[in-house]
Amino acid sequence: MNETALKPEAGADRTGFPRVLIISVNPVSTTSSNGKTYASIFKGYPKECLAQLYFRRETLSSDVCDRYFIISDEDILRRLAGRRGPLGREAHRGEQAEPAVATAVRDRLKNSSAARFFRSLVWRSLDIRSRELVRWLNEFAPDILFFHGGDANYLYDKASKIARETGADIIYYITDDYVLPAFSLNPFFQLNRLWTRSAFKRMCRTSCLVATIGGKMARVYRERYGIESYPMMNMVPVDTREIAAADAGTKELVFAFAGGLHTRRWKTLGLIAASLERLEKEGLKGRLDVYSRDEPGAKILGTINRGDRSRFRGALDEAGVRAVLREADVLVHVESFAGKSRRVTRLSLSTKIPEYMAMGKCILAFGPKDVASIEYIGETGSGYIIDSTRERDIDRVLRDLMLHPGHREAFARQALKTARANHDEKIKRAEFHDLLLEWKKKGKTCSKARRS
Repeated sequence: MNETALKPEAGADRTGFPRVLIISVNPVSTTSSNGKTYASIFKGYPKECLAQLYFRRETLSSDVCDRYFIISDEDILRRLAGRRGPLGREAHRGEQAEPAVATAVRDRLKNSSAARFFRSLVWRSLDIRSRELVRWLNEFAPDILFFHGGDANYLYDKASKIARETGADIIYYITDDYVLPAFSLNPFFQLNRLWTRSAFKRMCRTSCLVATIGGKMARVYRERYGIESYPMMNMVPVDTREIAAADAGTKELVFAFAGGLHTRRWKTLGLIAASLERLEKEGLKGRLDVYSRDEPGAKILGTINRGDRSRFRGALDEAGVRAVLREADVLVHVESFAGKSRRVTRLSLSTKIPEYMAMGKCILAFGPKDVASIEYIGETGSGYIIDSTRERDIDRVLRDLMLHPGHREAFARQALKTARANHDEKIKRAEFHDLLLEWKKKGKTCSKARRS
């Protein structure tokens, strides 16, 4: 018997749900953006019918899934160095997983198109189906692969091969755009883009369902590539409390940002901090508290920290984030105006947007108006929008926000209304799980959803 041959054997299933294998770079998580999205989709799904194959060392913090297998860059490097040992291993919730490479070095390599291209070539050259992985896959016997590849172009063919050999169908989930044409003089950027676009098109053709993070991405991909997709945004628990009346007094307003500082978001936060300093001279007091798991360098800290008006407050766990958002007066979402960062986020709806809406608080969105997250808040009337970097425009919006509590309250009500309609986890997650159940019963769910 060939021990490295995948065998599509039906697993014992008493739930009626298909057995879903998530294949993604990041694991399910309570803190990281993509990991939180997977968790919101599969929360409450029968754990015996859920497993994940992932490729980045992170602490497994979510209780949504119990069965994991990891293959990391460190495993690949050991194999290339000729060291013996398994290529990957089973992982377990609660294990601490510190990155083997310093964060600063990892970020520098991540931002290098040449490094990303050669890393992809190395991954592509290796067969990840070790004896250990094949045994693990055979024991689980997936019915569906829920694949989120992003720009990890080397994973697409590997996921397709696993699907073919297990007989599983593929649900392809897209949260960021890495395929639309983009100008760059860097040849490695263009090679990565072409490779990812080619893999993206093949995956769309062979998947039983393509799901996208929001309506804008769905529209653009339909118009550009003729791809029909199922919009599936982040799902969150929605606050059922009544909206508290906004404070009309003269107390200091607390602005809170909780999220990543990547894609130059920190620069936009710096513009808010500078505006709060100027408005303080008019007697308007506001304080920006910035929370992030990212470790900012001296340059970023120098931009964010502005005396009593703005401070970096460090990292929070899931409970800490919710506590901070509940106590704040205004929830801040920012995007970068820089061309490269803008290109990455243009079609992506941040996981923070539904979370903010569900808190029943006023939202301040600051970024280019054609970026999906900013556009979505504007279209739904869910918050204040700043789409200019000019000081007078920033000051004008913040001044109105600080002087008119009734406006803040109206935006908070509309944001909560939008969350209940579009992001309520009890409703939206049940819709997706019902699709999976229908697929299991009739084998037609994916096709039906694809036409919706």
